[in-house]
Amino acid sequence: MLHYPEAKGLESLKLPDFNLVIKMRQEQDRWSEDWQKIIVQLVTAIVSEVFISDYLKLLAEDSTIQPFNRLTVDMHRRDEMAHSPIFKNLAKLVYSKLTKQQKEFFMEMLPKPVNWFANIELGVWEAMLAQIGFPHTKEVIGDCARDNEVNLMRIDYNGVTKLAKELGILDSQRGLDSFAQANLLN
Repeated sequence: MLHYPEAKGLESLKLPDFNLVIKMRQEQDRWSEDWQKIIVQLVTAIVSEVFISDYLKLLAEDSTIQPFNRLTVDMHRRDEMAHSPIFKNLAKLVYSKLTKQQKEFFMEMLPKPVNWFANIELGVWEAMLAQIGFPHTKEVIGDCARDNEVNLMRIDYNGVTKLAKELGILDSQRGLDSFAQANLLN
């Protein structure tokens, strides 16, 4: 049985790392303690799982997308919705077991992946378009870049702020500051 890339003739397609992964690794590299690196990865996973359902909902409800593709995205969204509560509960369990120092670090890190996730991944799109020989790759990417590569107005991050409230993070000045720095407070 052929795997998907071979079946579609895409085995030579090379994609750069996604911005979310790049930013997570850069953030991990800033810290020396293993527990800090683990918390950076943990909050990235939590935000991704809480966030992805909201993102997929936007796509599933977009009437400009072909009906079959919307249905496929909606089925993926429903599958992801099962993960979101698991990760929220995992966040609550882990957070309750952290030391004061670790909780403060968690507070500081939790909002960061929202901005990483909000990136429209122009590098990945450019790589895909270039590899398929699309003749106007630079122009299309340039047009998209003018619309802001990271734009929080395009996304719904309420699930993450709701989780922060449930954890009590937004009851502390440090938590409020970290969410304000990430432009996640209205």
